[in-house]
Amino acid sequence: MRTALTILLALALALPVVAAAAKRPQGSLSIEGGRGTITIKAQGGVLGKVRGAVQIVDLTPNDKWRPIVNGVKQERTGWVRGSDVSFRLLGGRFKVQLRGEGISVAVRGIGAANFKGEPGALGETGVFAVGESADCIAEPDLCEPVPVVATRVMFGQDPVEPGEDETGKARPAQ
Repeated sequence: MRTALTILLALALALPVVAAAAKRPQGSLSIEGGRGTITIKAQGGVLGKVRGAVQIVDLTPNDKWRPIVNGVKQERTGWVRGSDVSFRLLGGRFKVQLRGEGISVAVRGIGAANFKGEPGALGETGVFAVGESADCIAEPDLCEPVPVVATRVMFGQDPVEPGEDETGKARPAQ
């Protein structure tokens, strides 16, 4: 009887937590063949590659997740440059800045991406998509060109930081 009561009590305490987690929106961002500068600030997981430079800033350095670049665990922040740079951070909050070409990124979680495409010789800037399960490899027809004009795109839910407005810019002092 005590065991059954203990199990029921544990379930009663766990259900609100599970329900709250289930309601939290999740989105995805997919980028393929990107050229230019792309900054992603999100909570969740990211993996990708670039010919150029990448900086990953781990915004939750005390959790169990660490940025990995070219198979090597990284410190909290740092730039890596090269002709074939791969990276991943599979949990927590992060900011990723990419500069170069051949940018291929998959993000799952909530956040925002800032695009500033730089056209190649044929005018291509790559493609991107956001949505519940965006994938520019599997569904390229659903993807849009990376904008040449500085553009901010949200996915999942907006992670507004204290002191920032909904666009991610610092709020003016009052």
